[in-house]
Amino acid sequence: MHYLFRPLKHLGPILAWAGERGADMQIAPETFEMSLRLGDRHIVLIPRFVLEHEGRTIYQRDLASDGNFIGWMPYPVKSWPLSTRKSANRFSSASVIPTSYAPNAPKRTGSL
Repeated sequence: MHYLFRPLKHLGPILAWAGERGADMQIAPETFEMSLRLGDRHIVLIPRFVLEHEGRTIYQRDLASDGNFIGWMPYPVKSWPLSTRKSANRFSSASVIPTSYAPNAPKRTGSL
């Protein structure tokens, strides 16, 4: 996954956008959060990092010495420990609850 830590690839389009509009941009080195300010509007972009743990890929918000930066998000991602358990995936598959892992779940039709 060494190819993931390429912050300049992510930074380029944001720098171009900020430059075209005269927006202020700051990156906090201790968290890698990016703040953008344009006039009276202000947004904080949340960094995402990925790492391998016990043979699994884990995405996290916190900057870790062994994690790779994969970009910023405009909102924090919520997660719960139950969502990573196989029993939860089996339950969601059996209950027709769509998840990222539900290979045997029937296709849903119509709108929600």
